[in-house]
Parts: sequence; C-alpha cells; structure tokens
Amino acid sequence: MAAVLKATGPDFNRTLVLAAEQNLLNDFEREERVKEYRRKLGIADWNYEHTDNHEAWRAGRDEFTKLYELQAEVDPDGEIWHSVAPAGFAVPQPRIVINLATKGVL
Repeated sequence: MAAVLKATGPDFNRTLVLAAEQNLLNDFEREERVKEYRRKLGIADWNYEHTDNHEAWRAGRDEFTKLYELQAEVDPDGEIWHSVAPAGFAVPQPRIVINLATKGVL
C-alpha cells in the first residue's frame, strides 16, 4: 500500500516560501526583459534592409533576429511591438523549429 504524503510541516512551508520567492524573481526577470525589449524596439534601425552598406545590413539583421526572439518570449500577442513599431511593420509570425533528426528524417 502506498504511503499518503501530507502537505504539512516545515518542509512543505519551506517549499511554498521558496516557490513564492522564485515567482517573485521570475516576475522581476520578466519585467527586466520587457524593459530591455521596449528599449531595443525604440532604438532599432527599422530601415536596415534598405541600406547599401553590407555591415549595417548585417548588424540590423542580427538586431532584429534578437528582437524576434524577445518578441516571442515577452510579447507573444504583439501588443508592445505595435505600440513602438513604425506603421507598416507587422508583428513577426511565430517561428516553428522542427528538429528533423528527432523525427527520424535525418
């Protein structure tokens, strides 16, 4: 017969406190990520694709690659993106990464 675990005692309370502390930390980290995302959107070179300078184009592409990753993490509905982006810059569509090796294809 399996033993019934009781959700009481000092270990249970300690676990709740640790979980609450982790949630606060996660909330703080998320706020910091959102601030970073907003700042980067505000200074982004939205017209990098139209430059003749290859280095500037590459820097812009790399910058937007990071912005797309942040957008997927902290702004999945695109609300922040729309509030900062110039007209005509749609929220990037979600990118799905498929590992073909785990699917038995490779």
